[in-house]
Amino acid sequence: MFTGDGVDQFYGRWEDNGGRGIDGGLTLCSAVRRASEAAHKADPLDRLVRKLDTIPMEGPSFGGPHVAVQPNEVTRAVLAEGNAAVGPLIAHLDQCTYSGAVYTVYCLRQLRAKAGRPAVERLRRAVLNRERFADSPHDLTLEVEIEFFLRDAADW
Repeated sequence: MFTGDGVDQFYGRWEDNGGRGIDGGLTLCSAVRRASEAAHKADPLDRLVRKLDTIPMEGPSFGGPHVAVQPNEVTRAVLAEGNAAVGPLIAHLDQCTYSGAVYTVYCLRQLRAKAGRPAVERLRRAVLNRERFADSPHDLTLEVEIEFFLRDAADW
């Protein structure tokens, strides 16, 4: 909507993705600039965790219908963050790609992140119920990583 002097304006009340209120009178240009600046200032750890989505599924197979997940440059960087990475990894499970889910569960297991158990169990149910990744071709690598995590988490 434009004002009489041609300035574009938002009217009404909304919330942005950060939960902050956006009130009428904020210029569109200003809102776009703020959103762009916020994206560039995103937490470096969150950006690092999101890189797990870009790693191709590679690794040796020992005859089973899955590959053995191995560390790589991105997983090593995530693991180097230690316990600080646990929260972003758990949050990432809800929106990650298939390969991102495999490497996220792998990282949670390597970090012995017992706090990740509820999120991993939710992911397991979603995969079993075909609510996640049903339309993308994949082997059983994620299912195996989930089972390894849940098995090991019982002893942490």
